[in-house]
Amino acid sequence: MASHDWTEAELDELVDPKLGIITGFQELLEDLDVLRQVDLGATPPALSVQKR
Repeated sequence: MASHDWTEAELDELVDPKLGIITGFQELLEDLDVLRQVDLGATPPALSVQKR
């Protein structure tokens, strides 16, 4: 990617997407923070996962 000549608009879209295709970096960090606080031990397994 370093050999690609990025325009300022392309770089801006990668950092703060406006087209809605790519999650913004700040939004990703916020989502990860929410997931980090979830107690996975209290989350029931998916319906397709069954113990034998």
